[in-house]
Amino acid sequence: MTATTAIEVVLDLRGFTERLSGPAEFLALWDELTPALVGHSLIAGRTHKLECPKKGQLRFTVISVPPEHAVISLETPFAVHSVLEQPVVLHACAVCLANNTRVYGPFICAQCSWEKKKTRLCDRHVVIIEGGMQTFCPDHQPRARSGEPAVFWCPGPLCRKEQAWSEKDRVRRPQDTDTWYCRGCYDKLYPRCSLAGCRNTGYIRCEHVDPGTLQACGQRLCNVHVQNWQVYGPHKIGLARCDAHRLVKSLADDQMIFQIVAGTANRQLGLEARRQGRGRPAALYLPTLNSIRHILLHARQRPYDIQVIYPWFRRFADLAGKSMPLPRAMAQLVHGRDANWKEELRRAQEKGQIGLQYFEKVKAEYRAIRLDQVADALRFSDYRETRPTPDKPESQKLLFVYLDEKLRGLFIGKDGKNRNQVQERLGIRVNFEKGS
Repeated sequence: MTATTAIEVVLDLRGFTERLSGPAEFLALWDELTPALVGHSLIAGRTHKLECPKKGQLRFTVISVPPEHAVISLETPFAVHSVLEQPVVLHACAVCLANNTRVYGPFICAQCSWEKKKTRLCDRHVVIIEGGMQTFCPDHQPRARSGEPAVFWCPGPLCRKEQAWSEKDRVRRPQDTDTWYCRGCYDKLYPRCSLAGCRNTGYIRCEHVDPGTLQACGQRLCNVHVQNWQVYGPHKIGLARCDAHRLVKSLADDQMIFQIVAGTANRQLGLEARRQGRGRPAALYLPTLNSIRHILLHARQRPYDIQVIYPWFRRFADLAGKSMPLPRAMAQLVHGRDANWKEELRRAQEKGQIGLQYFEKVKAEYRAIRLDQVADALRFSDYRETRPTPDKPESQKLLFVYLDEKLRGLFIGKDGKNRNQVQERLGIRVNFEKGS
């Protein structure tokens, strides 16, 4: 008997909803479908499809057709060379399975994992909250405090990505379209200026310290409405004062000294807190005695001796044994500056002796030109010697005096004659002290 050659085909079962297993199921399926081919002709290279009720669609591609099987009958043999099937889904999405479909679920619900369950999710059903990497199933989507579905984790200092919020709770970070906070964290990071009606961010806190409670005022201020008390010189940021504490002239002398020491100590403590675990910050220093002298002079419009100012600072050195951080920090600042102040006092005493000699010579010059009332009214303030600079290559000797404004015209003389002659003869410059 001559062997019959079969029609060779490739089966495509990817459109089937059921997955076949074993030769018996394949033969049963083929027996069910081949009657629909009886009486038809198949052409090599073409793909044909057969509809299977409730199971989907079967497709097959003809590889070769022997001449004797030009028309299909019930006895026509077929040889299946290969079968194309849907890939095996080992980790199916739980939501898709509930809807009778198998889709790969690469994600795992974090809440279910905490409950000792493993719920797989596809990219269509997984819930990922903006700002975090955790994944959730629809049943465990985090909720905002309002009860609404959450859409983002707040990275602010109050939440630290542990609290999720709804869309209506978003507050955008200034000048940044990619960072969002809840209202509480935003207000903590970017508080409003305390001045009524101002909508600017209050980055600066008032540094006035209450002597009774040792607490800083802390009122928030923007750059426009802050008052900087320039106690560290013109090139450093002064102590911030709010509208209620801006009038430092109303403070007594010792109160002004207290505010300078306490405000500087609070700054030092703040720097140390921010750099915790990253090494000690640069140390802050109290102003020089001469700087304080000019601060007081500007506020009081009368002369001060740095010999008087020094003890006002020294009284804070006794706070070293206190338990509270601020008094200890105040004492440390005073101790850290004490050697410089003592050297400043020594130099001031030396310069003061030289300055007083020139001062007496100035008075003698005015008595010589019969301006005794000017000589009697003059008061010594300070004496300095400047070093040469590119702009002023010659050093200068500067004498500062106090004199009532009513007598300054006589002191200066017509076209500056009196003062110029005295300065030329003595080799110094005589200036009126501010506030005199």
